[in-house]
Amino acid sequence: MALSVFFAAGPPQGKKLPLGGQQAEGVARGLFFAAGPPQGKSSPLEGQQAEGVARGFFFAAGPPQGKSSPLGGSKPKAQRGGSFSLHHNMKFAEFEVGMVIKHPLVPVTREEMLDFAQKYDPQSFHIDDKQAEEGHWGGLIASGWLTCGKAMRMAVDSALHDSESFGSPGLERLRWVLPVRAGDSIRLEATVISKRVSSSRSDLGIIRWNWDVFNQRDERVLELEATSMFELKVLQD
Repeated sequence: MALSVFFAAGPPQGKKLPLGGQQAEGVARGLFFAAGPPQGKSSPLEGQQAEGVARGFFFAAGPPQGKSSPLGGSKPKAQRGGSFSLHHNMKFAEFEVGMVIKHPLVPVTREEMLDFAQKYDPQSFHIDDKQAEEGHWGGLIASGWLTCGKAMRMAVDSALHDSESFGSPGLERLRWVLPVRAGDSIRLEATVISKRVSSSRSDLGIIRWNWDVFNQRDERVLELEATSMFELKVLQD
């Protein structure tokens, strides 16, 4: 099996994921065997793959029993309209219109909510329990900018890390659909809606994609349309 193929449906029969809970969700991103592989086992990943490709809930030993690999070959190929839960350092050439890139649930803690809001968005409904309880939301809610920041991290972890991406000119739209509260978990689904090379610069790739963020109840809490720019190599004559 190619080292760059992983399965998100659960560990293979008879195998256990060496990381669990918070580690598996985010703290120990980058290595399956963060403290070293189990005795007698060797890590299935090396180098950049071990550091970045196998982030999240993925299994390198093969698909669970009865499941077939959604990807083939030594490297996952972009498939039109495909849906990938693979954490992968994607290059511009691998993005395709209709592709859905997914990141699994990550937790939202009270501590990070308060820390972020006290620094950047100190409105009462983000930082004061009593006022928040008596107010419109019936309790503390996360700053929408924290939700955006966590969405950005999920996009980097699942696609943009070590890509040719070098920035964004901005967003077309941004909506906070539902509040996020302490104890919630959120996940990202990013759908590529257009891809092109600039007509005036052959070294500039441009992708537009919709980011939809859902909570653990599959309720949409955030939606936005982003544009990402990629620096392309131009072959010299």
